[in-house]
Amino acid sequence: MSLFIDAPESLGNKLKASFIQVIEQERKDLSRPIRKICDDCSKFLDYDELRYDKMEDGIAVIQGAGISGNSLYHLLLAVLNESLDEDAVAADHFSIFCGSSLAEPFREALTDFITIVRCLTLKDYGLLEDAIKIIIERYTDADDITDTLSNLYLKVDQEEYIPVFQNLIAFAKECFPSHPNLESLYSFICMKSNDYPAALESFTSIKNQVEQDIENPHYNYMMAFAWDNIANCHLKLGNAEKTLESCEKALEYEQKSEELKVGNPILYKKAEARLLAGDQEAALAIVSQILEEDEADETALQLKNKIQLS
Repeated sequence: MSLFIDAPESLGNKLKASFIQVIEQERKDLSRPIRKICDDCSKFLDYDELRYDKMEDGIAVIQGAGISGNSLYHLLLAVLNESLDEDAVAADHFSIFCGSSLAEPFREALTDFITIVRCLTLKDYGLLEDAIKIIIERYTDADDITDTLSNLYLKVDQEEYIPVFQNLIAFAKECFPSHPNLESLYSFICMKSNDYPAALESFTSIKNQVEQDIENPHYNYMMAFAWDNIANCHLKLGNAEKTLESCEKALEYEQKSEELKVGNPILYKKAEARLLAGDQEAALAIVSQILEEDEADETALQLKNKIQLS
């Protein structure tokens, strides 16, 4: 059931119930073989009961009867083919059925479903922005929007579509303003796309939000983490001075954090900023400090080599 797996659960459940209702209403005056196919399809939609031989036989029976102009037959063929993971064929029959009078009461939901599954299941990523905007607007809420977008990003996982996800997350931020996790996801996507100015703006926004939550028990850690990310953006932009300033801020909060620690990543960036500023001696001193505590620190060893070769 890959089409229903890739669609939002609320949408899939609504459509399954609607399909069962149509099948039950239309089966009464049909021949006994077609009524049996209707029963198989309803059981599949309701209980996920699947007999591959019955589904294959059902397709043969309906095709033998001729499907021209019969909307119910297109719905049955869509369900039968979907049960056999013939997703492209199923989507085509759902599309034909969608234009019929039988689909009138739930046409908008079925249209949404077809767009989403053509994008996510059949990988027609030309529909990516439209499909995910539908999901954001109609099938998510503030509690699950970040997880939904994260999972969709991981499902697509193609570098060329990162700018599309930037736009989609920006759209989600408009729908769910002041959502801190959404802002974090947006920052991550901006870093992945090397859009460092946008990432810097986003991480700064996160830092400003964290600053308002001073009663949070992890306030100092969260501030250290935010400043560390800001430092990373400045480093990527080649601004040694701003990187160093941000690292000092991160270290200031890091020292106050008792339980959670950002750790050496702050010092890695500080060393790289010193090197960027042309101060090899200071950069080497920071790396040496790290290696005194852990002589096997791979990042520090790589930085030491980089400094010595510069």
